[in-house]
Amino acid sequence: MVALLRGRRPGRREGADLTVRGTPGQLVAIGVVLLLVPVARMLPALAALGLLAVFLAALVLYERLARAG
Repeated sequence: MVALLRGRRPGRREGADLTVRGTPGQLVAIGVVLLLVPVARMLPALAALGLLAVFLAALVLYERLARAG
């Protein structure tokens, strides 16, 4: 992804980072989303938006920690 932002075409190694690989964390994230959908429908719009923002921030943090480790 960094190569694309720098204007280069990704090479073989950089392209490998863009492949989709399933992890248990992704399955948990999907399960959490499915559980949060009914909850978000009962909340006011601003609270549901906040819930979405917290969930997305948690996903980004998880990805950063997974790549660092």
